[in-house]
Amino acid sequence: MEKKYFYNLNTHKLHILGNCRESNRKPYDVKYFDTYDEALAYDGRAVGLCKLCQNKDNKQKEVLR
Repeated sequence: MEKKYFYNLNTHKLHILGNCRESNRKPYDVKYFDTYDEALAYDGRAVGLCKLCQNKDNKQKEVLR
């Protein structure tokens, strides 16, 4: 299953849909991406995943190992 990412234009944070409460609220000022690389390339600043999304993503990767 491909993850969908969205970039919050107000906070300049990247989220994975369904991984945190922010992604469940679906704020209005967002831009959606199909891949992590597309999302990072969108804004020139050092963009990273929110802490909650990063932690959940790391846990999912550990389970798959």
